[in-house]
Amino acid sequence: MSQHYNAGLRTALLVPALILLLAATLCACGTGSAQTKPAAAKSASATPTPKKPQLQAAYDVCVAVDTTQTLTVGDAGKTVMIDTESENGSLDAAVCVFEKIATPQSVIAAVDSTTAMMGVQQADQGELHYSWSYHPDNGLNMIITDAAK
Repeated sequence: MSQHYNAGLRTALLVPALILLLAATLCACGTGSAQTKPAAAKSASATPTPKKPQLQAAYDVCVAVDTTQTLTVGDAGKTVMIDTESENGSLDAAVCVFEKIATPQSVIAAVDSTTAMMGVQQADQGELHYSWSYHPDNGLNMIITDAAK
């Protein structure tokens, strides 16, 4: 009796499974081209676009307020250079960059308090490295680099 029960159970489970498999195969074959296109489109749109380096993104926004050409960008967007050329040079672009990259107040205060006698100053914040000097004749000269990979 137990063999007959096992054989009946196997048949009861196997037949619906085969029917489902056959139905799935027929559905896939009948509409293969319609299903392939959305899958291909989905995989193409799923490809992430490369993220722009944060300094390049800041430069792209801040160059619009840089009326005195104090900003330059280099190293594939991983470096921003600020040169105000004199103590009367505009700091608008520098302030914009500081805001866009979330420069901490401690670094801004250090830049603001730099004198000509202090030489080159440096600060690090996360993956950003700040290096700057100030002289009344040359203004603020700053290099910000991003060490992120």
